[in-house]
Amino acid sequence: MIQPPDQDRPAQLATDGTCSGTGGQASGTGRPMQTRRAEQLGWLLGWAGGYLWILALALVFLVRGQLAVGLSGLALAALGYGAVVQGRPWRAPRTRYWRLMLLPYLAMLAGVPWAIWGFGPDAAGLRRGGAGSALARSAHPLLAADAVALFGDARWRAL
Repeated sequence: MIQPPDQDRPAQLATDGTCSGTGGQASGTGRPMQTRRAEQLGWLLGWAGGYLWILALALVFLVRGQLAVGLSGLALAALGYGAVVQGRPWRAPRTRYWRLMLLPYLAMLAGVPWAIWGFGPDAAGLRRGGAGSALARSAHPLLAADAVALFGDARWRAL
């Protein structure tokens, strides 16, 4: 005899995007798990788009003959996107988003001094005390606090 799923038992989200114990429903949303595929693609492709500037600059530096800067940029983009893939929220549905976004954000922020290294401090306006230096001093704390302020206690399972 087939028994219905136990309503008191919490649903378990598998890493392949399926949900057991809820009849195929996402826990707490009433939506089928298949509809979350767009959210998964949004996470992966959105972060990929965020890292495109590092990848593009790395290719520019390689074409200009700056091998150390270009190769380190490729490595930075690969490490950053590796952190994105490793920190997929559906793999850890109870983990807060800001924790999952911490390493990808740090890797992306590391791209700023990397780009300054590649172009030189004069090109970034850092030696003359121009707008580049003010932006570099003010933007880092604001961007780092973004994930905590925007997502706070949000989790994959709660959405």
